[in-house]
Amino acid sequence: VCDEAGLELVALQLYPHNLTVPQLSETIAFCKASGCNRINVAWYKGSKENPNDWQLLVNVLNHAAEVCAKEGISVAYHNHDHEFKMKFGGVRVWDWLWARVTDDSLRQVTATPRFSEKVLQELDCGNCVLGGGDPVRCLAAHPHRNPTVHLMPAIADAAGLKPGEA
Repeated sequence: VCDEAGLELVALQLYPHNLTVPQLSETIAFCKASGCNRINVAWYKGSKENPNDWQLLVNVLNHAAEVCAKEGISVAYHNHDHEFKMKFGGVRVWDWLWARVTDDSLRQVTATPRFSEKVLQELDCGNCVLGGGDPVRCLAAHPHRNPTVHLMPAIADAAGLKPGEA
């Protein structure tokens, strides 16, 4: 269908459960059949009281990114405003998810306490701004993890921003 319309399917937008066993193998097969080489996880709203809730997302995406990489498929996380509004110990969830851990201070119950280097980002700049984040800072912090960004001027308009401010 995309070929007939002259379009390229860049990524699938899916939910975390699509990347868990046994659905992961079906998701990979669908991705290959559709000629797509990236899966973006489009929505997760973990608890603002419990980082372990978010750690489950980290574990799922890290595992899926490892398995998918062997199939030539990348995995990315697409943010919404709540990752910038919620904080753990004064740290925004967005920053917490991508923290580079060099010691055991952030370790939970897993070998990789934050997103591995194989998990990419699809930064939604409008939602970042709505959540109080700075998309330029976010992109600069992870320059090689954003193969695509998501731009939504209607959301920037809703936040009262003028063109060029988002």
